[in-house]
Amino acid sequence: MKLKLYYLLLAIAMAIFPRLLSAQNLYYVDVTHPTIGSGTSVDPYNSIGRALNNVPFVNGTGVDAVVYIKRGTYTINPADQTTQIYITGARGGSAGKYFTLKAYPGDEGLVIINGSSLTTNPFFPYMAAIVSTSYVKFEGLTFANLGNTSGYGILAQNVDNIEIKNCTFSNLKWDTDSVQSKYPISTSNFINAIDISGTTSSISLIGNVFQNLALAWGETVKIAAGSTGITQTGSTYSNLIGIASDYYVSLSGNDTTGNGSITKPWKTINKAINTAGINYTTSPASLINAPVNIYLRSGTHKPAGTIFINELRGSNNNWFKIKNYPGEHPTVSGENITAKFSSIFAIAGGKNVAIEGLKITKLTNDSTLTNQPPSIGTKDSRFGIIVSGKSANIVIRKNEIFDLAWTRNTVKQKFPTAFDNLGAIMILGTTDTSIRNVVIDSNTVYEIVPGFTEAITVNGNVDSFSISSNLVFDIANIGIVAAGNYPWVVDDPNYTVTAPNNNAKNGRIVNNTVYRCLSPIAVSAGIYLDGSRNVVVEDNLSYWNGAGCSVGNEQYNSTSGGHTIRNNVFKENLSSGFYYGSINTTSWVEDCVVKWNTIKHNFRIDTVLYNKANGQYGTLSPGGRYVEIQVYRLRNSSFFENEITSNSNIMTGFFRTQSGLSFYDNEYYPVSDDACNALFVQDMNNDGAVGLPQDSIYFSFHGYAKYTGYDQDGSSCAGDIYDPNGCGTFLLSEELMTAKIETPSSDLKISVYPNPVVSDLYVNISLPASETLNIQLVDVSGQTWLQQTRKLEKGTHHMKLTNVKDKHLAAGIYFLRVGKKVVKLIIP
Repeated sequence: MKLKLYYLLLAIAMAIFPRLLSAQNLYYVDVTHPTIGSGTSVDPYNSIGRALNNVPFVNGTGVDAVVYIKRGTYTINPADQTTQIYITGARGGSAGKYFTLKAYPGDEGLVIINGSSLTTNPFFPYMAAIVSTSYVKFEGLTFANLGNTSGYGILAQNVDNIEIKNCTFSNLKWDTDSVQSKYPISTSNFINAIDISGTTSSISLIGNVFQNLALAWGETVKIAAGSTGITQTGSTYSNLIGIASDYYVSLSGNDTTGNGSITKPWKTINKAINTAGINYTTSPASLINAPVNIYLRSGTHKPAGTIFINELRGSNNNWFKIKNYPGEHPTVSGENITAKFSSIFAIAGGKNVAIEGLKITKLTNDSTLTNQPPSIGTKDSRFGIIVSGKSANIVIRKNEIFDLAWTRNTVKQKFPTAFDNLGAIMILGTTDTSIRNVVIDSNTVYEIVPGFTEAITVNGNVDSFSISSNLVFDIANIGIVAAGNYPWVVDDPNYTVTAPNNNAKNGRIVNNTVYRCLSPIAVSAGIYLDGSRNVVVEDNLSYWNGAGCSVGNEQYNSTSGGHTIRNNVFKENLSSGFYYGSINTTSWVEDCVVKWNTIKHNFRIDTVLYNKANGQYGTLSPGGRYVEIQVYRLRNSSFFENEITSNSNIMTGFFRTQSGLSFYDNEYYPVSDDACNALFVQDMNNDGAVGLPQDSIYFSFHGYAKYTGYDQDGSSCAGDIYDPNGCGTFLLSEELMTAKIETPSSDLKISVYPNPVVSDLYVNISLPASETLNIQLVDVSGQTWLQQTRKLEKGTHHMKLTNVKDKHLAAGIYFLRVGKKVVKLIIP
């Protein structure tokens, strides 16, 4: 009997105990119920607000309170408290017991909390708020249709032990226009689907769905500083409309009312740069996680100051591009820029920045200012585009940059000083962190009066650059330069680069066409390597410039080099086609390779080009032509497999001093097409000039090769391979100074009268057989002043060279060469 009673009591206890463990108070809401209701399953409340107002507090019952909400649309009316969800204070749970709003079983996702009636008036609205309370759960609810306002789906502030589970956030859009929703105009344009702020802890977000949202500067889950213990698991996302990547600037736009969209563009480029894709709700400001494009519409944009791109741009590894709207050709004019040391575009520390497809024009210095050294900027220097600081990954592509001038005064333009500078593109590494990965590609740069700077310049601490496929012409100085070792870069108080890093390095200058780059004061190359290191110059065409290409190093006590110059054409320039080595007596160019180039027909006679050069170099007379190649202070370098064709017979000059050079497998073509008439000169006393008796003039290719050691291996002149016993293989400088005459096999005899030459020169020639003779008059530097070719029969001939003294010849010693005989002449 006692055993039966025991089992009966045990059964009763087992039946009651689970009920005690799971005890909770259940309440019901059904929006379709016709009356207010009492909250039971058969007489539910007809609004959520009534449940919040009538359900007993959890802390008064000691058990969970669960409000089941049946399917339907629960529209929040800001004027009707019974439709609102606001949980605060004792309305929440306590001591581990929760107050829960939950979809009725089977109605998950069908309980719509509808925010379509909410507006900003005057505060940002919320669809549900949990404030200063604890132990609250939302489960299976859908928060939807908050639109054309800023606000919150669920606002959780100063709370703890909150769970939001299997809820859906849908159609929350600060602007319901699918396009305009991408273009918030202020930091107050936002929706946070879940906003967690204040002193908040222990929040669990489980299995929630975020779909069809346009949150502007808001977030799906916004967690403010001070909140701890926030966990998110199992969330899913679809059709989230983010901030736009593409922005537009139009002359018809408005910086105040516009938002940067194609239908509401901004008016100025600076507005776009300072706004597009930047989130100012964070501190510091941050970038959207997407590339940003600014499209300029057609017309002439006239910024009042520099368009400045700082280090924020690209800091998130996404590209920032300023470019033309497809099919349109916008112009950016600097005509309204007046501030000293301004540029049209300045990239200072920016990364992943591109400027593409623009016309950039009409910038001018204030040329009335006086110099304040050491900085080039302390007078006034300006640039179409300047890149400085710690910039990286910069692309300047398909722009047309033209009509920039340090002064518009055409008289002043002929006499610039070192402190008059206005370039089209300047890449200037100003810190010990290199500017890296610069691409200057497919631009057209022309009509630039840059003073002492260049059209395209890479200088200072720049590592890894490419200048490719550009068209550069009509520049009043050098076309393209990669430079280094300039003291002003180190000395400028605004810069921090140190001397060891002060050079452009590891670059490519490839497939450019450069012409009419003519300085009014000094020989200007189309392409110039000046103090840079490890640059490849390849597949370029450079013509009608001061010089085709120069590999040099102007600054004192410095070295540069490591360059490769290959497969280029340097032709028809006013002076030599190629300069190789440093003209500075304290500096060197070293470790270079020059191969596979065509250097031809330089010392072009062209009155128009000569006048553009202000008559400072070049020649208007065939006799003024000089060497195709000038070699200066150069060591441990090579020159091979090049083709050199001269408009005269003078081919190469070696000046200052060289060591460790290798010249081989080159082809030389003098105008006479005769290796025995080819001239080469060598400065033996390192004074930078050639004159006898101290220097050497080689009147044949064979003599040059024999006595210099260059071009003995595989090289040819007019098709003749080097012959150590060929014509001119004697030390010609000594023979000329003593007026000794070589006795050739033809037994040619010549005599001249008068000598010194008064006016006309008479030449008597005795030939034992018919012969075609080349007749040249050269000076002691090797320049040719007169050249004729005559076919003479056997016998004695009398020639008259009229007015020799009046052919713009300076007084001095000259040499008349007839065939293989040379006579020294004196012109008083």
